[in-house]
Amino acid sequence: MENVKVSVIVPVYNAQYFLKECVDSLLNQTLNCIEIILVNDGSTDSSQNIINYYSDKYPDLIKAISKKNSGPSKTRNAGLEQAKGDYVVFIDADDFVDSRYLEKMYLKAIEHESDLVVCGYYNVFLINGKKRMQKTLPNTNIYEKNIFEEPKLLSGTSLFVWDKLFKKSIIDEKGIKFPEDLDYGEDFAFLSKYKYFSRKISCVREGLYYYRVKGKNSITGSYNDSVLDLIKSLELVCDFYLDKGIFNTFQRELYVISAGYYVRRLNDFSNYNNKKLQKDLVDCFYEYMNNYFHGWEKKIKKFRNKNIFSTALSLHRGKKALTYAYIWTPNIIKKSVNFGMRSIGRSKNQVKKSYKKVSAFKQKINFDRILYAYFRKYFKVSENKIFMISYFGSSITDSVFYMLEKIQYNNQFSVYVGSNNLNRDSLFLKYNKLNVIMVKIHSVRYLFLLATAKHLIINSRFPDYFSKRDEQNYLNTWHGTPLKTLGKKMVTGIRDLGNNQSNFLMADYLLFPNRYTKDHMMRDYFLEDTFTGKVILTGYPRNDIFFNTEAQKSLKDKLGIEGKKVYVYMPTWRGSTINSLTIKKYQDEVEALLDKLDKSMSGDKILFVKLHQLVMRKIKINKYDNIKPFHPQYETYEFLNMADCLITDYSSVFFDFANTKKEIILFMYDYEEYLRERGLYLNINELPFTKIYNLNDLVDHINTDIRFTPSAQYYEFLKEYCTYDSPNNTEKLINAFILQDECTDLTVTSYKKNKENEYEIVIMNNLLDEKDINEFSKLLSLSNQYSHKIYFAFDKNSMKDETSKILYDMQSDKLNYIIMQGSMPFTIGEFLVIFCFRKFRIFRSIAKKIYKVELQRLFPNMDIKKIKNYSENNKYKDLVALFNEE
Repeated sequence: MENVKVSVIVPVYNAQYFLKECVDSLLNQTLNCIEIILVNDGSTDSSQNIINYYSDKYPDLIKAISKKNSGPSKTRNAGLEQAKGDYVVFIDADDFVDSRYLEKMYLKAIEHESDLVVCGYYNVFLINGKKRMQKTLPNTNIYEKNIFEEPKLLSGTSLFVWDKLFKKSIIDEKGIKFPEDLDYGEDFAFLSKYKYFSRKISCVREGLYYYRVKGKNSITGSYNDSVLDLIKSLELVCDFYLDKGIFNTFQRELYVISAGYYVRRLNDFSNYNNKKLQKDLVDCFYEYMNNYFHGWEKKIKKFRNKNIFSTALSLHRGKKALTYAYIWTPNIIKKSVNFGMRSIGRSKNQVKKSYKKVSAFKQKINFDRILYAYFRKYFKVSENKIFMISYFGSSITDSVFYMLEKIQYNNQFSVYVGSNNLNRDSLFLKYNKLNVIMVKIHSVRYLFLLATAKHLIINSRFPDYFSKRDEQNYLNTWHGTPLKTLGKKMVTGIRDLGNNQSNFLMADYLLFPNRYTKDHMMRDYFLEDTFTGKVILTGYPRNDIFFNTEAQKSLKDKLGIEGKKVYVYMPTWRGSTINSLTIKKYQDEVEALLDKLDKSMSGDKILFVKLHQLVMRKIKINKYDNIKPFHPQYETYEFLNMADCLITDYSSVFFDFANTKKEIILFMYDYEEYLRERGLYLNINELPFTKIYNLNDLVDHINTDIRFTPSAQYYEFLKEYCTYDSPNNTEKLINAFILQDECTDLTVTSYKKNKENEYEIVIMNNLLDEKDINEFSKLLSLSNQYSHKIYFAFDKNSMKDETSKILYDMQSDKLNYIIMQGSMPFTIGEFLVIFCFRKFRIFRSIAKKIYKVELQRLFPNMDIKKIKNYSENNKYKDLVALFNEE
């Protein structure tokens, strides 16, 4: 048959009682140019005779295939191999369809240019010999999109294939098949992969398919070991979405599907007596859910469940022992007790309301700092614990990732890593085979480790209530060679200088990748006279990957882009603030750029994009053919390593990528505007990279295909800024910091001499009027007459923008200052002592001991001989009263 519009594939297995009704409904279709493929999967009844009858009678319309019994997947795949239609549908042999089923679906696909069409269906029950039907219609609000535009399309349709029409070319081109080792869940595996490639999914909001619920002689009508294939199917789909780098995007929908399957199977337990199989199914589900959905036990209780008894007993926090108890409960009790458990739901609602009130109270009193102070005061430091955090727990990347890779194999340490999203990062750790313990940021365990872990490693800063103990060992790796000005050199943002300044002063080790970074950071955060630890000059651990050419080739092969030229676009964030208007402006700029690049790029090139997450979420990057996002399961620099060319702007990433000796394009379409808002340490126009200032020139350059060769200036750049980068810096750093190996060939400078310095602290009020400014200027002019080093101090919480501007304008060698940040951590008992001292001037010695810890937090490792206070803050008045005694 030529020009077949739709191929209808009907797998047949022992369907003699229903097959005739099924085939007759297909023969009555109003759509012409169809073919019906009947595939007999080794039936042992008279199904083959029925197939022969119809294929003999309608040889131009019906194609018959007979094969040995091998299950539904191989049977459908056999039909797909013979299908010639532009579109394909799958019909179960014991179901039947409306006469307009194919016409309605086909016309919807053609008129709407849809790759997948879904229709409504009827569940058909046989009760007392009569058919009873229950209609289900699709939710039209989510259709006419794809899963990237509307993620609910992944979980919001039925999980079967029989109510859907598929485009055959997509199945062929993408190699989509039913997994042949599965007898259960194969529909879901096939459908979930197909949806990934669908550009548009539409629906016909009519009941056109009749699904026979009872009397099905198939896996759905029985209960045997094949039910365990469901877990394999779920794993197959999760791994597919992981490999495509989009699992995080669809994690909620995949969880909804998985939890729904689990709850439905749990409800079925009361209908079957095979307790061992039920236990095996629960064990498999637990293992699967723990692997892919961290914390699923608490969430699954929210699922609507008709069987309230099973909800109350077997879903309580996902405790397996209670689930086992439910399995071994006699079925008659499971069914009869259900109605008496409804009060549990009401009680749980009351508990939830109480919990919300407690949470609100905890937030109001800043419970974190109180609990941290308690752990710090009463618990010893654990010598074998390492606690690492990258970017406040927003990812497990950067130098922290590469140190984790190495240190995880040292059995003498317990390694912990902070995360603000356990679901996301548990999969990242699993994907990268990192055997470390995750800790939720701001959890009780997080606070405990912050106070008691021996080794602390971070690439940014700890919370403002953190105060390092003498027994702790603290390494701050920072996260980039600075191009944009920092610290006191920031045009705006001096108020936030203290966020990093206090962390740097507390650190035992500061890591800088070159002398340029060291000089600017030490000077602009006022560390030259105050820092008492050690500075390590070495390449960032994250840069080790740039010396691994084998990893570059391997990743290209894994992603299927070998032979293509890979561009990576990693721009810096635009704007001094994050708000909806700023995000929208930047989003428009980026989309205009990507639209033009995608249209102009040939198929032998591909562009990977890494943007600020707030913008990345809003851009529909799946609409592009040659532009893709970074794969979230690979560490950022591991992914960047495979680039043939980096496109950036004012981001410091080019300092690191230069190690590859590949082309770097500085695309600065807003050069003048950007420099008005931000200062730079270097003249970016003098850097030895390709500079492009408009989109048309960028397009032309990409399409020119000129072979890149590093210039002499490029190699000079490497000597100055990549001096210490090498393939094994991570191992050297671990040996020096954690194992305390003095023999490593790292360049280490001790600032221990600064412990001899003595300081006088002058705590200032805001510089808002002429009187305040004059007083400040007078104190500054007399600062060289004091016997101690003078440091001015400003409270971040009360500091105004006017004060920041004055400090920026008055920069001089004489002006040294500390920005004091955060609130004082204290236990409840310490709070009462401070209250009594402040009110009644009692408990003086105890109050002094408490405030000594606070002085260490505000002015880490500084030997303070005198404090002057010009502010009205009671805490600073207490400091003067306690520490200015003769």
